[in-house]
Amino acid sequence: MGYWFIVLAAITWTCTLGAVAESIGLASVLATLALGSTLEAIARLLGNGPVHVAAGYLFIISAILAWWVASAMLFEETFGSTVISIGKKHVRHNNIVVGVGEPGVIRGQ
Repeated sequence: MGYWFIVLAAITWTCTLGAVAESIGLASVLATLALGSTLEAIARLLGNGPVHVAAGYLFIISAILAWWVASAMLFEETFGSTVISIGKKHVRHNNIVVGVGEPGVIRGQ
């Protein structure tokens, strides 16, 4: 199991770096999950009980943060504006204009 957590930690750390550009909330979820996976890998490979407990607490914190971020994303999509802040870094703008360059397409179709 320890080797599995090494791979999980590596993937999650990579995702954390990418999430930093998106939002602080998402990055914090992934960072606590990655740190928990790293500690769990160490605990599994070395048989260290206190490190295993610390990893468990980090997984609990990660789950609570994930609930918070998912709720914020759900409310933002539902209400069309930010209800709970998750520290979004930037807003992506789509430069595609509907109906431009599409012959025969009527807006709203």
